[in-house]
Amino acid sequence: NEKKLYSVGEEIEISCLTGFRAVGYQYFRCLPDGTWSQGDIECQRVECLKPAVQEGLTLTPFQRTYKIGESIELTCPKGFVIAGPSRYTCQGDSWTPPISNSLACEKDILTKLKGHCQPGQKQSGSECICMSPEEDCGHYSEDICVFDMDSSHYLTSSACKFLAEKCLNNQKLHFLHIGTCQEGPQLKWRLERIKLASNSTKKEPCGYDTCYDWEKCSASTSSCVCLLPPKCFKGGNQVYCIKIGSSTREKTANICEVGAVRCADRKVEILHPGRCLA
Repeated sequence: NEKKLYSVGEEIEISCLTGFRAVGYQYFRCLPDGTWSQGDIECQRVECLKPAVQEGLTLTPFQRTYKIGESIELTCPKGFVIAGPSRYTCQGDSWTPPISNSLACEKDILTKLKGHCQPGQKQSGSECICMSPEEDCGHYSEDICVFDMDSSHYLTSSACKFLAEKCLNNQKLHFLHIGTCQEGPQLKWRLERIKLASNSTKKEPCGYDTCYDWEKCSASTSSCVCLLPPKCFKGGNQVYCIKIGSSTREKTANICEVGAVRCADRKVEILHPGRCLA
């Protein structure tokens, strides 16, 4: 309780403003000479302020402050990409990686190179040829998270290099999601999706991705959208014996139904390929 005068030996507790935390000894004691014995204390910020970004950049989610561990994504209008990383995480009182004041949107190099060609290709006279990952992808392009089948690891790659490798028929890289690789439920499902996709009868190119039996390609976003389980085809040769959620009941489901249920963020345990024995 704050007051004007304190007796010798009395202690006061130092507290920090909202958004900061006290680090060190928080108590000061009134000494006989009328001064305070001061502990070693400082107030450290536990939130990051919303960064100031240049016009044209969209910040998601849009908040005044962000807690430690929260991330933001910066995006540009269609046809443009950020000339730098797109995802940043609040670490104490600053963003990681640091957000450059000169960060801005620029014309997508992939759009400029490909002309009337397919993704991963470039115009060479009247022909379309595959881009070179080394020669054509030195300029910054959008970051995407991919899975390398050879090393069994996921990594952040430039979209330009990924599409160029895909055009050159390099099948070792699989698209996971847009942005830098981040641990979490989305990444876990994306890695499971690659395993399930090996048995898919449908492989439809869609933007960076490939859509499988339990998905359809959205023309507006160039991304794969999950079907609702009732919308799945019936029957098929690729069937599995599964358990859904916390249920102990075994159920036979085809590959579309397994993918659609898992895509809806429900737990699916694949017991074995083929129909349930019971």
